[in-house]
Amino acid sequence: MRAFVALLPSALALTACASPFTNAAIGYNAILNEISAAQQSADQLPTSGTATYAGYLLLAAYDNTGASDDFIGDVDMDATFTAAGATLDGQVTNFQDNADEQPVAGTLRLNNGVLDRTASLTNPDNPGTQHSFFVNADGTLTNQAGDTFAFDSVIYGDVVGTDGSLLTGQVSGDAVINGVTESAGGTFAARAD
Repeated sequence: MRAFVALLPSALALTACASPFTNAAIGYNAILNEISAAQQSADQLPTSGTATYAGYLLLAAYDNTGASDDFIGDVDMDATFTAAGATLDGQVTNFQDNADEQPVAGTLRLNNGVLDRTASLTNPDNPGTQHSFFVNADGTLTNQAGDTFAFDSVIYGDVVGTDGSLLTGQVSGDAVINGVTESAGGTFAARAD
């Protein structure tokens, strides 16, 4: 996965205007501040019941020149807890394009997710590291110019905060951009409602 630096500084630096993109970036930054102050806590997760996590996904699709198309979307993900961990599913909607701060059509479906309270899930990009959760993130986005981005990706990350109240992670995968397969990456942050 390429370093995901193009979107993050520009997203978090936009504080003077009040576009939907800026508001999402500010919300994302607020969750990151909570995450940075919290400790990992997958072992403290509930053993039954459900929770809904809301947050943001910063997503980039890289073309063959290394340039990227950057998007931010709203995460809504449900967890169903068991003694072993949880199952995860949901969606990412309301995408905004970083280039023109315009809405982007489409939804990414979050599915086949698993949360392991022992944090023993192997990272697909770095087999030497372990994480608490994985969830597939697949779907097609279309920007205002009509370009299509078909994402086939996975979010992997960790649980932090009291009773697993915060999730943070990275995105890795592919994006078919107007018929050409390229790489995709990004970051993810969400809190339990």
